[in-house]
Amino acid sequence: MINILKRNPWFSVLIFLVFLSFLYPLIGIPSLAIAIVLLIIWYKKYYKIRVETLQELLALTPSQFERAMATLLSDLGYRKVRVTGAAGDLSRDIACEDVTGKPIMVQCKRYTNRKVGSPEMQKFIGMMITEHKAAGGIYITTSDFTEPAKRLAREHNIELWNGSKLANLLIKQREKNAGTHTNIQTIRSFSGGIRWQNLTIA
Repeated sequence: MINILKRNPWFSVLIFLVFLSFLYPLIGIPSLAIAIVLLIIWYKKYYKIRVETLQELLALTPSQFERAMATLLSDLGYRKVRVTGAAGDLSRDIACEDVTGKPIMVQCKRYTNRKVGSPEMQKFIGMMITEHKAAGGIYITTSDFTEPAKRLAREHNIELWNGSKLANLLIKQREKNAGTHTNIQTIRSFSGGIRWQNLTIA
């Protein structure tokens, strides 16, 4: 298993600054604090996870899944994509804009044995309209939606991405990205675990 912490140069810098903090506290501690802030900014803005299959998505943690969906949205042309999911996120895991600049709210559910139901869709729609003031919404799940949830989504112009649609989108993006060059963290599942690869896709 290749650990992401060993592959990212940021963490080598942090380890160096930790040692520097012990040897020269007046220089090392402020430098370490600045590096941590810069790392957080970098992570929120630039860190991406790209997967190739639905099975690989299911192997991710919830936070990794949100990051993978943010990467996919960026690949599809959505703008200003940022992960906002956390405790108290009010049903919004990702915020972005469509190609026309309209604000879009995204909810991500990595489900395997259950469908997204009407109560969850009602909450999503309510938060989209009253709290986040978004012009539209995308509800993403690795499973599927109940019929009542689908009806609500149609009434409120919510785009639904179920497991089948995700699988198709991943295939299309894999074919599209085959002709591009980009450094990105790629996750592949194997033997019940996760292998990280820092690749240049060519």
